[in-house]
Formats: sequence, structure tokens, C-alpha cells
Amino acid sequence: DSVFQWYEAHLVTADLNMYGATLFGLPVIVQGHNTHLAWALSPNSADTADLYIEMPPEYVEQRTNPKSVMPQRAPERRPGINYTEAEQRPHYIWTPRGFVEETVDRLRTWRGPIVANAEGRNLSWRVAGYEDFGAIRQLYDMGLARDLDAFRRVLDRQQVSPFHVLYADRTGNIFYQYSARTGVRPDVRSQTGAFVFANGYGEAPDVFIRPLSTRGGLYDWGAPLAPDAMPWLLNPDTGYLQACGTPPWLATSPSMLDPSRFPSWLARDVDSYRAKRARRLFSLGPRSFEDMQAMLFDTVSPLAAEAVPFLLQAARDDPQFIGQAHPDVRVGLDMLAEWNYLAEPGSLAMTYFHVWWTILRRDESGVPRPNEIMHRLILEGAPWFRAYALQCAADTATLRGD
Repeated sequence: DSVFQWYEAHLVTADLNMYGATLFGLPVIVQGHNTHLAWALSPNSADTADLYIEMPPEYVEQRTNPKSVMPQRAPERRPGINYTEAEQRPHYIWTPRGFVEETVDRLRTWRGPIVANAEGRNLSWRVAGYEDFGAIRQLYDMGLARDLDAFRRVLDRQQVSPFHVLYADRTGNIFYQYSARTGVRPDVRSQTGAFVFANGYGEAPDVFIRPLSTRGGLYDWGAPLAPDAMPWLLNPDTGYLQACGTPPWLATSPSMLDPSRFPSWLARDVDSYRAKRARRLFSLGPRSFEDMQAMLFDTVSPLAAEAVPFLLQAARDDPQFIGQAHPDVRVGLDMLAEWNYLAEPGSLAMTYFHVWWTILRRDESGVPRPNEIMHRLILEGAPWFRAYALQCAADTATLRGD
């Protein structure tokens, strides 16, 4: 139902023979293969934009020797402070009469356009690739590549961002790159000495997810982060690469990338249950083409495999609650205890689990918590959360007749 609808396509030109998938309206293949190589893309969560609070210009008091007979100098503007400028930007809209040019008044800074105003301060937006228009050409040239070196040269243009990029070719190479066009920022990790690790791997501090002050230029972007400075892997000893929603250091397991080697703000991806399942299957050893096909239709729920044992243990630890709860609670828990974690049509256990998980995820305002937060709550196993999980199981059981 979205504008972005995928379809299979075969594109043949004088110099290109490419088959794969693309989106309605695009004249190129977004991901697929030619006769030499193949690639796939999945969105990553690289930090490619910042919101700035535009502060008034700073002035520097020019201090002089109090005993000097020379006149005092007036305060000077601090170098590097740019003012907000007004401009008119043309754009084109489609009407029954054809394309019509209109203009819109806007404010902009050297960082980017003013996008909002809060408490009397303008907010500017700095986003990588804001004025880049080379994505179509890059995708076409990726399809023209005949080997890994040629493919990487095209990928280095960084016009298709931000994506996990997976590559394989007929000579046996497999390659992964965390592709993103962004600018160098200060490494908060080195400034504060604090660096939090979650799920065993690096997690960026949160300073760059809040609006940043322009005062002093501390958080201004530097030079573009070079492609070679991005996380990438070539022919890992593990024999596989995956990008099913994961930080770059977990593209394979055991990890072959050290997150401390990269800026703490760069990758904001969190590990997904889908990626965990993929690594688990790949870790079983070499897989045939038929095995790979079967993985596409894998219905095991790795989320349930982690959450259900937690719930069942909470029930065993609190027999008083189970004894006083509605009888259907025990029926539901017995179904989960016998469940094989397959998300199959007609599975009562899957239905019970889905409703329980939906209720459990809601916070105080009814908004679903992200899965990564739920993962941490399960691992911590705090008494309040165990009790809450049981209460949600009871609420789920009483919905059976609805």
C-alpha cells in the first residue's frame, strides 16, 4: 500500500544484463545480480544527521595590558560563526497543466536549512547527502561492475546511503560494508571517558540524539568520513555474512570487528531477533542451496525462544500467583510449555504468545517498548518485571472469549 513497492525486474541494455528487485518508478535495479556478482542492501541506522540550536554570535573580548597607552579594541566576532540567511528556493509540482514552478521562502545556515523554531531559537538540520543526486548513477554502475575492486570503487562514491551492503561473486568472494555518508564529529567516548556496552558490543552515547548547541563549534562536522573508515569485512573465517538488522560488528559471529576502533556515534543499530536467528543457523556449518531456500521460509520465533522460558520460570517461582489466577492462565502456560516456537497458522500457542507479548511491551502511556529494551528487561529479570509478565499472562488468558 506504500509508495515504495518492490517488484522483480530484468534490466538489459547495451552494456548491462541485471536481474533483481527495484521500486516502482526507479530506472535501475536496486539489488540483484549480473553474470559476475550479486549484492543486497538493507537499511542501517548510521548517524547521518544532526539538529542544531542556532545560538547568537559569540563575541571575544580583546584583552589588553591595563598599563598600555594604546586604545582599547572593541569586541570581535568569534571566527567561524555564520549567520542565518533568507532565500527563496524553487520547486516543481505536477498539476493538470503540467509541471509548475513555485518558490518557498526559507532560512538556512551553512549547516543546512532552518526546519523549526523552539523557545525562540531556530533549529537547523545538517544531513549528509542533502544536495547529492548520484544514487541512480551509482546503482546503475554497481550493476556494470565485473569484480570486487570495480564494485568497491563505485560503492566508495557513497551516494546510496545509509545501508548495509552485502556482496558475493563467482570467484568466491563475500564482502560486507557499513555504508553511510556522514561527517566526522568529536568522539564523545574519548572526551568523557565513558563508553557503555550493551549486548556485549558498543552503544553510542546519547549526546548526538539531542539538539546540539552551535556555541563554540564543538559539534560541527569535519571532513566526510572516508569509506575505508567504515566497518567492512572481506572473506571472514566464519564463512558467512548477514545483515538482518544488526550492528556492523555482528555481521558474522564470532565478531571480527572491534567496535572501539570506530567513532562511538557512528552506528546506532541494535541487534535484532531475526539477526540472532540467522547467525544461529549459519553457525551450524556449511549450508546447501536448498538449506538457504528453507531459511527464507523459516518460521521459528527466536523472540519466543527467549521470552517464553522467562515467563515459565517466573510462573514456577510464584506458585501463589498461579494458584489464585484464572484457570485459563495455567492452560495458556501449559500450551507455551509444549510449544515448538513455530509461528504456524492455527497455532493457539503462537496466538497466546503474540497477545501476551503485545500487552507486555506497552509502557505506561500505551506505547510499545523497543525489542532491545525488552531484551534487556528479560536478561535483568527484575522482580517487578517478572510480576508484570505474569499479570500480562493473566490479562491475555481472560481475552480468550473476546
